[in-house]
Amino acid sequence: MKIKVQIDSVFQEEMLQIQAPSRTPKIQQVVEFVESLDDNQRLKGKKDGETYLIEPNAISRIYIENRQVLAETILGEYHLGLRLYQVLEKLPSYFIKISQSEIVNLKEIERFNI
Repeated sequence: MKIKVQIDSVFQEEMLQIQAPSRTPKIQQVVEFVESLDDNQRLKGKKDGETYLIEPNAISRIYIENRQVLAETILGEYHLGLRLYQVLEKLPSYFIKISQSEIVNLKEIERFNI
């Protein structure tokens, strides 16, 4: 496997590109490793007056309701206290904004084959 790194100030963000004739187990390992690098950015959320640290992979969606940003998990909803764009900046790349008021976790969608 060859590796090429290109550093230049003209780039707006980091991007890793993999070129291969097929998706092999080795390539899948690289993809999973790179995705896991983003997983270390936990969010602070409040629920029932308590503050919790929420792992991004535990979040199925983040949305705005009654002018508050909420994170939905299996264990319930947490108030994040941030604006939606601020939350999106902190999340791993497998989260996408699908509307002005909602961000979804693509891994959750894939898990349910939606």
